[in-house]
Amino acid sequence: MQLKKVSLSDIEKLIKNFPAPVSPKGYRNFKDFYLRAVRVRIVNSDDSDKKAATANSVLIGMLEKKAPAYYLTDEIINAACNTNVPEISGKEIPFNNLNLFTPDGLCMAVNIVSICECYNTEHLPAQLQEAAGKAGVQIDTAGVEVMITAVIFADHVEDKGYASTELNLFPSSRKDKDLIFCSKNKVGYARDYDNTKIHRDMTVGQLTRLIANTIMLINYQPSLVTAQRSNSPGLGFNKKSSDEPMPVRWLGKNFSNNRTKSSAGSGGSHASPRAHWRRGHWHGYRYGEGRKILKRKWVQPVYVNPQ
Repeated sequence: MQLKKVSLSDIEKLIKNFPAPVSPKGYRNFKDFYLRAVRVRIVNSDDSDKKAATANSVLIGMLEKKAPAYYLTDEIINAACNTNVPEISGKEIPFNNLNLFTPDGLCMAVNIVSICECYNTEHLPAQLQEAAGKAGVQIDTAGVEVMITAVIFADHVEDKGYASTELNLFPSSRKDKDLIFCSKNKVGYARDYDNTKIHRDMTVGQLTRLIANTIMLINYQPSLVTAQRSNSPGLGFNKKSSDEPMPVRWLGKNFSNNRTKSSAGSGGSHASPRAHWRRGHWHGYRYGEGRKILKRKWVQPVYVNPQ
């Protein structure tokens, strides 16, 4: 992905003029997320000229494209983290950028592109194979059509500081049916990082599934998306309707399937060692002339809690 040279002052202006939604109570402020995330990345950049530092193109692109923001509930996070991700066609995702916010301070700017449309990606499968080989793991890049880039920003509870990182996800190979996870220092299958925590109680594997399944849920389960007007003082005489804050988009606000861990009853986290997640998955089937129309059905996860 190509990077853009953008000064911090230009970024601040872009953020200031962005019609950001008014984040609900308990969720990080939209503009605060972008400004702090960009600053962290610039300060940690090898480029000594801060004013001309290379800002991450995903963050800048989200602002330029006025990407929508989705606020995720704990119930939908639980379900998405424990649902397997299918192979995704580059043609079945009708959007390519969005922002995700969780109640515990995790913020993600997510960009989705078809591999065939990516910049200089003809050698990407081979590069992934090479990187995996150096890491001592084997991956199967056959069938990979989509690249998901996520710029993640979170607060550190211990020192009240901030951390920013970038992940590339590739769902999914035909053989292994799992997300390929790629960061600056690691590459492999998402399941291999199910014991590696990245944010509070969330593991790397869970985070990758959360990101990919959020995209799928927005596309295939639109009933889970609700929008409400941002609380604002209204437009003044010198303002345009385009200045009005974006609506607050919820994913899973009224979702409850009574099968997630948080709904498993008291003592669920201290259950028998045999307590486990029965992973959810996506069932795909084709219909219509030439069976060209793909439809997905979400089979939700179940928390098996023997008592």
